[in-house]
This record gives sequence, structure tokens and C-alpha cells, in this order.
Amino acid sequence: MKKEKILVAMSGGVDSSTVVSQLLNEGYEVEGATLYFGNFCSLSGVEDAKKVAKQLGIKHHIIECEQAFENNVVKYFASEYINGKTPNPCVKCNREIKFKELLNFREKIGADFLATGHYAKISNHNGIYWLEKSKDDKKDQSYFLSQLRYEYLQYIKFPLENLRKTDVRKIAEDIGLLVANKPESQDVCFTKGKDYKTIINQYYQNKKGDILHINGTKLGEHNGIINYTQGQRKGLGIGYTEPLFVIELDPINNIVYVGSEKDLYKTKLKINKVNFLDLSLKYNTEYEFFVKLRSTNNPNKAKVIFCENGEADVELFEPSRNISKGQVCCFYDDTRVVASGYIIK
Repeated sequence: MKKEKILVAMSGGVDSSTVVSQLLNEGYEVEGATLYFGNFCSLSGVEDAKKVAKQLGIKHHIIECEQAFENNVVKYFASEYINGKTPNPCVKCNREIKFKELLNFREKIGADFLATGHYAKISNHNGIYWLEKSKDDKKDQSYFLSQLRYEYLQYIKFPLENLRKTDVRKIAEDIGLLVANKPESQDVCFTKGKDYKTIINQYYQNKKGDILHINGTKLGEHNGIINYTQGQRKGLGIGYTEPLFVIELDPINNIVYVGSEKDLYKTKLKINKVNFLDLSLKYNTEYEFFVKLRSTNNPNKAKVIFCENGEADVELFEPSRNISKGQVCCFYDDTRVVASGYIIK
């Protein structure tokens, strides 16, 4: 029998490198590929991926996509901030760049599947595919994958689905992988450790404006709304009778609205660009799901009604202070991701 061929997305980190080793042990014909974003990423990841590919004896490819990455991710990131939103570039990149480019390349080289080092799970239920949480709750990345097109799922494998990060490190150490002890990067990759505002300032001019209390009182001036995010408390530079938080950003009038912490808590929100990963969901029907409003938040039970225009109305059972425009609202049925969208209000 001919071996199944699989393309592994190699970032140069321990997770994707361990995936290569696992799949080789399972008998796959493996090739590796690394996306190169030019000036928007570090060369060290590419170099480490090449070294690991050589160590494990597999062919390695570099896919250059600097322009597509800038247009779809970096400019989106800057635009969202200048419009008073809190973007999620990783979710955007997974949908528009990473999986799109890699799956196209998979087809080009005649590979059957694409594998990555993400902590998530894809299961096949009689031809119906589910995206689910991984075994490691602390590392689970299903939230960041929730905007993937459903048709992608049949071609993707996540070999780390049943492993914890500590297990992966141990496997990498035991087989002597060059990157076994490489530290993880916590930064948005294209900022390269710099302040994110330097990225935004390359595309937009920062403008001063007013800071108003939600009761209408002017309390001060700001140096640009990109310096503020909803829920922010520190760095406001305002003296007041009680602690103040950023409640709302008005990009049209260039106003930062502040108020007390209780003013942050809401139960209702609206999302757009809904992506269905459960194709049985119907429009104009009320469902109850658990939702995550940020990748690090605990799930909150909610009612949701999906609309035919790609939007959805969501009502939380418990008020939350984490409803931020631009962030992703992800819906879970137990461990399964059923849909997600971007918060617009």
C-alpha cells in the first residue's frame, strides 16, 4: 500500500517539530513547510524549522506570503485599533493566511492531509467533521481556530489533540529534538516584541481627542484612541472620586468614554461574520450554548439567534465585562465548536 502523504506546518517550535516525529513514527510520508512573512516575522523560526527538518530527514519548503499577510492581517490589526476595536490577529491569520496557504500547498505537492502543532481536535462522525477542544485545557486553541472554513476540516489533522504541553516537551527531549527546550513566544508575531502602536502608526496618524465620563463630563484629553482598550484602568491619567475604566471608544468623534467598573458589565451583544462549523444550525432559531468572549475567559452560558445576514444576537445568562468590539465570540456545545463571529456591539 502507498503511504499517505502529509504536509506539516513547521513554525520552528517544539510543538510542530514533535508532530513531524510522531507522524514519521506512524508511517506517513512527511514533508514540512514554513510560512515566511518577510519583514513581519523573525528568521529564527524559519531557520529552526529547516534544522529540525534536516535532523528528522524530511523535505522542507518555505512559502513566501509577506504581501498577503500584510494586507489581510497587519493592516486589519491596525485598522481595528484605529476604529476603536480590539482585534484578534491570530484568528484572522488562521482563516485568511495560514490554513489557506498551507492547504493550497498541500494540494500542489499531492499530500493527503495538513497537520499542525495546534492544541485542538478534529473528529469525523460519519462524514460530518467536528472541531473540538484539546485534552490540555490550558493550551487549548480551538477558540483561535473557530473561524476556519468548515470545508477545511476534512484535510486537517491535529496530532497533539490528546497530549498536554508537558507530554510534548518530554517526547521532544526523549528523541533529542534540537528545539526541545525552546521557549514559547507570547507576543503577536509581527510586532517582534515592540509596542503594537508602532505598527499602527505606520498606517494611520494618531489624533488627540477628548476623554468624557459616560455622564457627558469632560475629564481630560487623550493622545489617540489606539492607546486605549475597553476595560482598561491603568494609564488614563485622570484624577477622579472613584477608579475609572474605559467603557466605550468612539472613533468617529475621537472620544474615549470612561466610567465605573459596573458600567462595563453587560448581557447583550451582537456579532457579525458568523462562521458555522455545525452546518445543521438554523437561522431565526434560539439556541443555548456556552460562549467564550476572549481566549482566556471561562465559558459563559448564553442564548443565541443566528440571522440570515451573517449576524447573530447573543444574550448572556450572567453579565460580563469582557464584551469588546472586534474580539471573537466563540460558541461551544460541550467540547465542540459550533460557530463563531466578531463582536460589533
